[in-house]
Amino acid sequence: MKIYIVEDNQDHLLSLVKKSEDLGYQVTGYSSRAMGALEKIEELKPEIFLIDIHLNGDNDGILLARQIRRQFGADAVIIFTTALSTEEVMTKAFGTDPDGYLVKPIKTSDLKVVIELALFRKKSPDREMEDADIPQETEYITVRTGFKLRNIAFDDIELLKTDQKNYVTLFTSDERKYTIRKSMKALLDHVLPNAFIQVHRHFIINIKFVKFISEREQQIEMVSGKEVPIGRTFKKELYDRLNLV
Repeated sequence: MKIYIVEDNQDHLLSLVKKSEDLGYQVTGYSSRAMGALEKIEELKPEIFLIDIHLNGDNDGILLARQIRRQFGADAVIIFTTALSTEEVMTKAFGTDPDGYLVKPIKTSDLKVVIELALFRKKSPDREMEDADIPQETEYITVRTGFKLRNIAFDDIELLKTDQKNYVTLFTSDERKYTIRKSMKALLDHVLPNAFIQVHRHFIINIKFVKFISEREQQIEMVSGKEVPIGRTFKKELYDRLNLV
């Protein structure tokens, strides 16, 4: 398969080219800048893209990934390469729906695993293999925060919100938030315990954190003061769960 690399550090670029070729991939081209790379990509038509997030100190790699995703769609395998980035930058990067990311310096073994896993996901679109590790019969969820794994107890989760497909932001009672790659449906069907209920197409709440419901405004006020709208199609199930009399 053909790989295109976007990397502005010459040492990292040469290393990625060699490692990719050692793994049997064909490096069809490379660029040190996002500007102009898209034209080469259109001509070469690679299947896999290794893109440095920070090109010349900016987040141009994220912008390029968005363009590639718009032009080539879900079939393009986009893998970000990065030195340590802030959580804010990584959240923006995840918004492009990447297929993986690698931390520099990149080991050949890590490059192999990330590419093969990404390709496997493309071949198995119905298989749930996402960035939330859910142990069975536990009282917590394990999420990635930057480059660390963190356990969060279900009892500490106040609500969950989604703004885009397959990405959910989890809000905890201590005012922290975490972005995970998981669909709302997958969370409700396979992960979250009975205390959680979907009340709107963008919101899931933990019933224990409900302060009151405003029937006039059709919204829920949580213990933290957050206001959550009630969707018309979710209202009956919510009221049934609250044992309204």
